Amino acid sequence: MRPAFPRRLALATLPFLPWAVYAVAFVGHALFRSVGDELFTWRNLERTEAPLLGTSASAWLQANLAGSAGDVLDRIATGLHLLWFAYPVFVGIAITIGCRARLIEYLCWLTAAWYLADVLFLLLPVVPPWMADPGLERTLLAKGWIEYAPLDSNPVAAFPSLHACVPLVVGLFLWLRMPGLRWAAVGSAILALATGAAVVYLGEHWVLDVVAGWALAAFVAWLFVSRRVRSALHRIPGDPLSRVQALDARIAALGSAPVTPSPAIPVAPETQRRAA
Repeated sequence: MRPAFPRRLALATLPFLPWAVYAVAFVGHALFRSVGDELFTWRNLERTEAPLLGTSASAWLQANLAGSAGDVLDRIATGLHLLWFAYPVFVGIAITIGCRARLIEYLCWLTAAWYLADVLFLLLPVVPPWMADPGLERTLLAKGWIEYAPLDSNPVAAFPSLHACVPLVVGLFLWLRMPGLRWAAVGSAILALATGAAVVYLGEHWVLDVVAGWALAAFVAWLFVSRRVRSALHRIPGDPLSRVQALDARIAALGSAPVTPSPAIPVAPETQRRAA
């Protein structure tokens, strides 16, 4: 028997409630990130690159890769810079449709990456290469292909690079929690490498920012797969981790209600004798 329409509507919308919570958490991240340039002295990481290259990696890449292919590289790098935000959403939608049992955990991995990065943005504000070197072109602004670059609420939120971190967080999640999709995990890791190179080329991040982003992704993965960390979370009063796991299981079970068998139709004795 099919459930009533209100119940079917609830079953259809409940998997998207975690997305609503995630959206609120993301807004909180944006607000937290916006204050990271107000408390501590800004730092310049040029000295981590200049001894090796004589200049920043961004300036070196732009000087050596510009030319006939420069415009093409600018567009590819800009596309990668934009893709980092949309990519985890696309993957999350696929998980919502195909593997709801992993949805809440996936969103928790992403949220952990946002907020851990925010703490570093707050404690260690770092000027990006385009701000440290007046002679370096900021491609995102100079080319005019996108309009959000001037609206950045915190231009010194550079260390670590979330552009490099987030695709790798997605890749590690797919590799460790969804082994059947390890081909996609490898693709995510390649995207993380390409995005890291792109943001350095664009002058948005130092190489050390990118490496720190990858390290943060590895740390997030460790937090969620470590038995010691899980054991500590279970000891929190009220055991919120178990409650989240139970909610995840309920969302995964939506639409799979047991089928009630139809009642047996009695057969008259006379019919039974004829059949015999």
